[in-house]
Amino acid sequence: MFDVSETTNDEGEPIDAGDILAQLSRFAHHSAAQEDKIYLDQMLKVINDLPPDQRRAFILRRILGFKEEAVAEKCGVTDRTIRYRVTRADQQLKKFKEDL
Repeated sequence: MFDVSETTNDEGEPIDAGDILAQLSRFAHHSAAQEDKIYLDQMLKVINDLPPDQRRAFILRRILGFKEEAVAEKCGVTDRTIRYRVTRADQQLKKFKEDL
């Protein structure tokens, strides 16, 4: 579902962003009202529908909290490219929120 292949945390352990998002979804569903659950499912779909490079950068930067430089290194691109990819993903999520 979420391809972050060859991505590791700071300790060098593999990161499975799909598992992380699934855990986030389960946590939110456990404590959220039905309307919030629907919103969360729709938001996760928007993230899943991002182009793979944007999705990977967004997950690593916004959800997992890696520094921009670390994400760039993990993805093999420049900091500027990561900034662009995350900004584009942010714009998609902003559009999603505005369309509600």
